[in-house]
Amino acid sequence: MRFPVLTVAATAAAVSLLSADPAEARRGGGSSSQKMLFVADTEIVIDGKPHTLCHLVEDSGVLFVPLFRTLEGYALAENRCDTDSYYAMEPADIADAKAQGLIPADVPDEPVLSLAQKASGFWGWAIILGFIGFAGMGALKTRKRRAERQGLMGDIPPSAMAILDAMCHAAKADGHIADEEVREIAEIAERMTGQRFDPADVRRMADLAEADPSDKDVKRLTAKLMPDEQGLLMKAVLTVVASDGQLAGKEQALVGKLAGAMKMSGEQVSALLAEVVGAQQQPQG
Repeated sequence: MRFPVLTVAATAAAVSLLSADPAEARRGGGSSSQKMLFVADTEIVIDGKPHTLCHLVEDSGVLFVPLFRTLEGYALAENRCDTDSYYAMEPADIADAKAQGLIPADVPDEPVLSLAQKASGFWGWAIILGFIGFAGMGALKTRKRRAERQGLMGDIPPSAMAILDAMCHAAKADGHIADEEVREIAEIAERMTGQRFDPADVRRMADLAEADPSDKDVKRLTAKLMPDEQGLLMKAVLTVVASDGQLAGKEQALVGKLAGAMKMSGEQVSALLAEVVGAQQQPQG
């Protein structure tokens, strides 16, 4: 808040201070506020009340979370700086008061915040740094899981790896990896690569997939695919999500993310889904 600035012509201890006009408290929706930080006791008494020397600072932040502190100068206030009003003190006032023995001689004429005063109360940075650290750990875990999945896939072409990875995400999307989904992934992967995949390895790949991959991860999956490969990826994903006869909300969300990343229209996705469902309904020979 902005403290009212009081005017003093002379104190009972015979020190003269500069005057200033009163100011209203500034609250501003929590984006900035003023406060006073204790510096030193003084021999200055005003209206019978002992006053202390304080640092006048302005704290700024976002949504009531303090992030920055600006030193505005010295202030003289009662109650060890815990008050709503102050007398502004200029460097010349500090020098005069020290010369008269009213303020400790080791107080600098120009105000300087200690490291503790700069950092005190700035828990907003702890939140931000904690969030960054949490996000960094999450990204590291995602990379490790992706590396393990790709290791299980073996030496297959990048496009086949992307399609296989997308199917694993699709199987994980609804939180339950069904046997039918594992079987479909293994069969499609074998048709694409000519390589047989152990169902246990396929299930492990799906376990390691992200149930709700980020937009960045989805773009990574589809970035280097040619148009015909994009169609194969979407058809493979739809085959997996439709294999259990249901299309859960999270599965639909993943399909939507993939379609958006590949700039595939709803009509194209619907046509591929109809093709997949039609093939699944045909009697097995």
